[in-house]
Amino acid sequence: MYVNGPGRTNQVKTAKGGGGRRASGGGFSLSSSSGTPQAPSTAAGQSIQGIEAILALQGVEDPTAERKRAVSHSHAMLDTLEELKIALFSGDISDAQLDRLSHMVERRITTDDPDLNGVLGEIELRVRVELAKRNRFPAGA
Repeated sequence: MYVNGPGRTNQVKTAKGGGGRRASGGGFSLSSSSGTPQAPSTAAGQSIQGIEAILALQGVEDPTAERKRAVSHSHAMLDTLEELKIALFSGDISDAQLDRLSHMVERRITTDDPDLNGVLGEIELRVRVELAKRNRFPAGA
């Protein structure tokens, strides 16, 4: 039988003289070995353990994720400082830029890398200086 689309089928034609054969046994049958029902397999328990393992692995953070987050944060602070410098030249410093810098400094990120922490500290110090020049002090300053 071929399916040609929704609700349309065609019967397969057999070769001349073949007439089509049926498989021996006539159709579907269940084996009746003892008549007692079989217990379900333990495959369901194994699949649950597999799912728990996957969930546990998802909870493990990538070792470089903390570093990537810190580098991204430092780039965002430097970009905002650059925007502030351009705004200073044009005499058009907005409160939104200063607020954004203030929030960035409040959201301090540290890593296990002391060199990266040092660079982050220097950038944050520069941000705090720019905020202090404009009488803006982030929380915890």
